Amino acid sequence: STGFFTTITPKFSSSKILLSYNSAIHNNTGNYLTITDVYRDPSSSTSEDTAISGGTSLSGGNTYGLTQTYSQTAAIVETVHAQILDSPSTTSEVKYVIAYKSISGGTSYFATNGTLSTLTLMEIAQ
Repeated sequence: STGFFTTITPKFSSSKILLSYNSAIHNNTGNYLTITDVYRDPSSSTSEDTAISGGTSLSGGNTYGLTQTYSQTAAIVETVHAQILDSPSTTSEVKYVIAYKSISGGTSYFATNGTLSTLTLMEIAQ
């Protein structure tokens, strides 16, 4: 978990939730990948650096998540941004958390260098 999470309580069970996020990701070495994804209602803690378990991956469990950061030769800082439309089908509170992980080694940092990171939810009534 990145520690970035928020909740929304839809007014209608048929509502869609438009989710948008952006942040800077830092890979500390070349030749590896960092992916980000969003989970709806994880059963694990949303605290920073906690492994995510349970819940629903909004990428559908795609190996490469919603966004990727990669540099073949050197450390890199990149801004990632994603927007996705979710259908939670409930009028109960829904929690969304951004998660990230390094693939193939190295260390990744989310919201690096004090950059502004955002996570925005908007209900779209159907």
